[in-house]
Amino acid sequence: MPLSCPSCDAFALTGDANNNNSPNLHCPSCNSKTDANLLPLFLITGASGAGKSTLIRHIRPLLPDCFVVGGDLLIDVTNRDRQAFLGRWLRIAYATAQCGRPLVLAGVIEKDEMEAHVDRSLVGQIHVIVLSVEEQERVKRLQGRPRWAKHSDEKRSAMIAAHVGLTERLARDADLVVKSGETDVEGAAKEVADWVKKHAVRALPSEAPAG
Repeated sequence: MPLSCPSCDAFALTGDANNNNSPNLHCPSCNSKTDANLLPLFLITGASGAGKSTLIRHIRPLLPDCFVVGGDLLIDVTNRDRQAFLGRWLRIAYATAQCGRPLVLAGVIEKDEMEAHVDRSLVGQIHVIVLSVEEQERVKRLQGRPRWAKHSDEKRSAMIAAHVGLTERLARDADLVVKSGETDVEGAAKEVADWVKKHAVRALPSEAPAG
């Protein structure tokens, strides 16, 4: 959904769908251009039990110049409407970018669904960091969750199989894969934070847009 144009007030302002690194948004209604920071979006993803929620608590202090948040924050707000959920986060990424802060978003989110979203042009390059864990360790972690105990053995087996398939699918689009069960959480957090810093600095403009 387009943003409001500051020149004509029409809800027609969009990015360049063919150039995600374009430094401005365009309004076809009045043919004006608006300067904007379109910074990278960093997705920290992985199947349930991979350690996403734990990781973001440890990387926040390491990434003070980024906005680090868990995607579950908006699930109920968007009434579990997937497109609304993704769109809200793309707009939040756009908003934080105007302050010079890239969004680091943790959740079960696939790159393809972000790339296909109508608001995709509001952010720059989408980077994917996948957390992976051995299934034995994943089951151990999931067993500690109240919802897991409510399922039958058959349901649990089906869920584990789904997690395996999702992890493999996510890894195909990954820029970085971190095996969260093979290192301590502080080590994993540092690895992710160092990678994000390296790629975020490359994309930051020398000056914030005026206005």
